[in-house]
Amino acid sequence: MKKISFTLLLYILGVLSVQAQHYTPIKSLTDFESHLKETSGNLKTIESDFKQVKYLDVFDEEIKSSGKFYYKQLNKIRMQYDKPLDYLIVINGPTLKIRSDGKVATTDLGKNKMMQQVQEMIAGCMIGNLSGLTKNYTVDYLEDAKSYLLQLTPKSNAVKAYLYRIEMVILKADMSVDRLKISETESNYTEYFFLHKKLNQPIDENIFTVN
Repeated sequence: MKKISFTLLLYILGVLSVQAQHYTPIKSLTDFESHLKETSGNLKTIESDFKQVKYLDVFDEEIKSSGKFYYKQLNKIRMQYDKPLDYLIVINGPTLKIRSDGKVATTDLGKNKMMQQVQEMIAGCMIGNLSGLTKNYTVDYLEDAKSYLLQLTPKSNAVKAYLYRIEMVILKADMSVDRLKISETESNYTEYFFLHKKLNQPIDENIFTVN
């Protein structure tokens, strides 16, 4: 897998600017991990709208887009960008497909260790399941009255070359991921807002097929 593919995935997945000063260290890590494990284990599907804002310091401007997000156990993810461009990313097991300008590019995630870590990161971040992430990331746990803030720093120098930090906000009400931040550098980020979430509703298997 070429360097550009890893960078592209980080561009796709977004980031959220989080005001960390509003959070304090988590009171009971054991209770949090137990609740998250139980919830993520019961989470079969997610469907939601998303809004994305990507900031590039080299241009000093925000790039805004929006679309639909779908998740289905196991390891099936669809990111459907509708505005301003029609763009599609689908992960179905070990296969990543990207459709842009009517052309489909296919990548076998299983053939590259780095890309396997990216796949774990995608699934783990999108559904709040940290079981596959803690071995590759150092995690700081924070909370406020309504949510948890998890800050993940990569342990591998190879990953640090592309990824500065991940931050995710998980709502206490239903333990779903509300916001996600994946920073390539300290200043470059993409911002995701997940809206109108539907949990454990039927999703057609064809959603994860790209033609």
